[in-house]
Amino acid sequence: MSGNEEAAASLAALRFTGARFDRRGVPADVLGEVATCQRMLHELARQMYLRDHPERTNVPAGFRAMNRVRVTAIQDGSSTLLLDSEADGAPLEVGDTYTQLAAEEWQRVLASIVSGHGATHLEYDIGSCRQLGKTLERSDGLTYISASQRSVELDHDSAERVRRVAGESASAQRLPSRPGMWVGSVDEIDTAQGKFRLVGFEGRSRHVLRYSTESVFEQLKASLPFETDDAVCVVCLPELSSSGRAASTDRHSTDLVADIAVVNDTQRVDRYGTLLSRLESFTDLEHGWDADSDHSVPVGGAAKTVARSIISRLLFDGLPLPHAYPVPDGSISLEWGLDDVGINAEIANTADTVVLMSWLRGDGDLDSSAESVNTEDIDQIATWLTARLS
Repeated sequence: MSGNEEAAASLAALRFTGARFDRRGVPADVLGEVATCQRMLHELARQMYLRDHPERTNVPAGFRAMNRVRVTAIQDGSSTLLLDSEADGAPLEVGDTYTQLAAEEWQRVLASIVSGHGATHLEYDIGSCRQLGKTLERSDGLTYISASQRSVELDHDSAERVRRVAGESASAQRLPSRPGMWVGSVDEIDTAQGKFRLVGFEGRSRHVLRYSTESVFEQLKASLPFETDDAVCVVCLPELSSSGRAASTDRHSTDLVADIAVVNDTQRVDRYGTLLSRLESFTDLEHGWDADSDHSVPVGGAAKTVARSIISRLLFDGLPLPHAYPVPDGSISLEWGLDDVGINAEIANTADTVVLMSWLRGDGDLDSSAESVNTEDIDQIATWLTARLS
């Protein structure tokens, strides 16, 4: 069996269809993923509580025990899940707890996963959804920018300009013009409009293709050494110019691309999804950060661009972090040494970059007051990220 056939077989083994589920309940081979869903529900409930209680830094003691949802069955073997809610042994009415609110939103996501719509892969969907609770934002209502949701409600015009990745289900998934991670299938790509960059993985080789025509299906099948029903990881990022700076940070910009990577490592997708979700939480492309706020830090646009670029390149090229060195104006330059990519980005405010990288690591506060930084600090961050992503 060739390497391509082995990769295809590995991916096929992850695919779950309705035939794998019976009328009695959730089968044993997905109980681990269901447990992950339950943990995700708790995290989402926690984020909802903290959103409604800005004066608190954490949830009250006993929050997990008082906010609990248990997936008990798949109704009649369909994609409809039966949720059993409990608190201190007493059943709760829908809406009584934050977990119930979270469950209402998560129900659609989980139902889409277990129903086996299209070429959905359970492990990919679960893995890239784990940071859903960290991507909540307040607009006219809650907007969820999440992996695997079959429909994401967006309240800005750019949502109408980005592409849909649709499976066999009637609903469609919109790719918003913000950093984030989605999961789909090559068969599901539709490029009637918009500009896409398609990146395929096979070992260390890289295939970068740009299309804006409806014939992307045939071109993709002819160009990538993969089965066209392989799972893909989709990351939406602003397009970077040759200087490494974003072409535009306007949410209504037409210079947006969807980066689509064919991968065969679910753990890798999970790791990058976590970092991308952190970047999504940290980077507000519309308003930026308020320097006068007690709960935010002014992060330079160049620093955000570099961080986004780092994660994008690590995901799509599988490369180590770049070498960091000082430049005459006192800033830090990251040289990738890639002629075909040509990213040579300068960080205008190194202190901001340290704050941002600390947040990406998960151990930094947004009100951190970083001092000047040198290449040793940057190298330490690089070492941590490299170890995390290796």
